[in-house]
Amino acid sequence: PAVGLAGAMATRVDAGGGFERVLPARSAADARPRGKPSSWAWTVPAVGLGILFLCLEVLVHEEGTSFLASRFRTRRDLVDVGGVDEVTRPPAATSAPTERSEPPAASSPPAEATALDWSMLLPDVETDARVFASRGAHATLGFACYSSPIPRADKQRVAITRFEPVTTRQDSVHHITVFGCDARVREEHGGVTFGPECAAWKFARASDKNAASPPCRVIVYAYDKGADAFEAPTDLAVHVGQGTGITHILFQVHYLAPLPEVSRREKEPWRPEPWRDASGVRFSLRFAGDVRDASRTTPMGILATMHTRMSLPANEKSVRFEYKVGPFSKRMAPDFAAAGEVGETDDQATRGAVTLVAAHMHGHGMLRRYEFGLVHPSATQGGLETREPIGVLEGYAGYGADQSFFSLPVRRMEKGSSDDKWNVANRTASVRRVFMRPEDSIYVRCTFDTRGGLRGGDGVNGTNATGAASAAATRSVAYGVGHGEEMCGQLVYYYPFAANEEAVWGAMTRPEPRDDDAANVRDNELFNVFFGDDTRVNTTIERVTTR
Repeated sequence: PAVGLAGAMATRVDAGGGFERVLPARSAADARPRGKPSSWAWTVPAVGLGILFLCLEVLVHEEGTSFLASRFRTRRDLVDVGGVDEVTRPPAATSAPTERSEPPAASSPPAEATALDWSMLLPDVETDARVFASRGAHATLGFACYSSPIPRADKQRVAITRFEPVTTRQDSVHHITVFGCDARVREEHGGVTFGPECAAWKFARASDKNAASPPCRVIVYAYDKGADAFEAPTDLAVHVGQGTGITHILFQVHYLAPLPEVSRREKEPWRPEPWRDASGVRFSLRFAGDVRDASRTTPMGILATMHTRMSLPANEKSVRFEYKVGPFSKRMAPDFAAAGEVGETDDQATRGAVTLVAAHMHGHGMLRRYEFGLVHPSATQGGLETREPIGVLEGYAGYGADQSFFSLPVRRMEKGSSDDKWNVANRTASVRRVFMRPEDSIYVRCTFDTRGGLRGGDGVNGTNATGAASAAATRSVAYGVGHGEEMCGQLVYYYPFAANEEAVWGAMTRPEPRDDDAANVRDNELFNVFFGDDTRVNTTIERVTTR
């Protein structure tokens, strides 16, 4: 997969060849002095050139183009890439496809700026066989990754207060996952990359248990198709730069092109028609001196859970899939310790607890209801657990606004009903805070309709990418990133997030997954990202109704 984060490109494009001025030989009369050269010597040539340009513009304009416009870009043609909005993207490569396309380094923003909207966009990547490398069932599936240094992150701590997704073709960009990385990412994953190293997150995986840690260790943001931008509450931000172990961004764009007509799918090989893609993310950066800089905001992190071994029975009206992950006392030990120092509340029961801020609850076109919450062990109830739902979306609508981050707690009832104890799902600030203690776990419950009618662009006429029968006629619906496959997982922003910086590489240091108590917990190298092959994931599947 491959196109990376960070549109760092400081290249100006000159679309024309220029011209040559030929002067006739001067006669002896012409050589005679005619007054002070400084007063008029260049007047005639300058006026002549001006008339020449004007004539050319008029002549070419008659053909529907502009001579001047091909040489001078207006402000509307410029992109604020790399922190300087006068810098354009580099031209797309016209040579044969390669495994890596390395753009020029980004320019830094003006020293006096205290805020910057930094657009990190793919440099008009051609979505050819490098991106859509698969055939058959996954012919519509593609990946591109892109990495870039964060402006000023090598010199100071920077606060990211807003993430805005940018997509060239919204119908074909399934998700964009943004990773925080150290400078080592430039060595093997610099610029735009494709292939397995992008698709399989090799930038976030060690080759074996004895290998050095990878350069990308945290997820800082994720977009799924149709989601709104996310802005942190005023006193919170994602911190990068000095002391954090994050100086670079890498993002993965996952493409899932719409299915073609059945007649085209039956023709092999089939692949989506290429287009030039400039998808990415626009970051709102706050530097020292800004009202929301790192000294005035509390750092946020992401806790992510995803069950990667989910398998659902097909042709069921209502299938409830549930799993539980946690507790997180070891993996998030620095955060719980920092929360005790912050003293968020005088309530001793919640002192030392992190605060859950917002959640992106994710599923595809068969998901009908999403619920997650906290599991509190109770010493006073004979060891029985108590559950606290904190995120409920009834009538989950697949791709669209339901993919956005919702402020917690949130509960959306069915259309026409409400619950005054909860926020309506409008993503506004919550009226109460949600605390998670070191001994708490998280449960996730997804309810699916796995009959043939897929929604949200997951299927066409009930068939998948190979033209074979959809879930209604197959035995199961699997976890996956393609058409006809499903997910049940989430990303939750919380605070405080505590990290240190390793001395040699400036890499982020936190409790390592390998040091956790549970066996096989090191299913990945990312801090605070838990997948379904973790032995602490307890799973249940219930057929609510069969029809």
